[in-house]
Amino acid sequence: MRRTAFVLLVLACFGCSKKNGGNTPANPPSAYYFKADINGQSWAANVYFAEYLTYPLGVVINYNGVNYMYVFSFYAANGDTSQSMDLLFPMNVPVNTPIAFDSAANKSIAYAVEDPLKSGKFDGWNAAAPTGGSGTFTITKLDQGNRIVEGTFSGTLGSLNGKAAAKVANGTFSSPYVLEQSQLPPNVKVSITQRLLTLHPVNTP
Repeated sequence: MRRTAFVLLVLACFGCSKKNGGNTPANPPSAYYFKADINGQSWAANVYFAEYLTYPLGVVINYNGVNYMYVFSFYAANGDTSQSMDLLFPMNVPVNTPIAFDSAANKSIAYAVEDPLKSGKFDGWNAAAPTGGSGTFTITKLDQGNRIVEGTFSGTLGSLNGKAAAKVANGTFSSPYVLEQSQLPPNVKVSITQRLLTLHPVNTP
């Protein structure tokens, strides 16, 4: 096995103004959320996917015969989707059990910020050991009948761009999820591609 740096990247939501599905009209009410304290400051997803009445959204991705849950969320400022936070983990992880982030086992969290705003340039942080990242997550609910996943997370996210580490605390999320990419909103595409922005190392043959 050789390990190649791949990223599960959500396309078509970064660097674009939202006018319909995936917008933030007035932070409409939702039972779903993705939030945390980042370096002591509150962060909460505010890009709303009207198709599923949610801010975060999950999708099941089968890669090399393994089903992974990928939960993504976005924050928009001044009409521009400028930040994201997401989780990646195998769907067979035990529930209600703290699990260490481990990029080699494809259990990862990532955070990205557009800097400067509307520049199309992003800084990235993750919990992978090569960046000095660490932390844990706990899946508290995986309701495969109603397709809802919930959990908590915290840790230190190392920078991919030489920035200071990001301290993440009190992370919590509740999200619906879909079973395949064709069920994602039309302005969202998830792809596995070689990028160096938000690193999710995936073991490949």
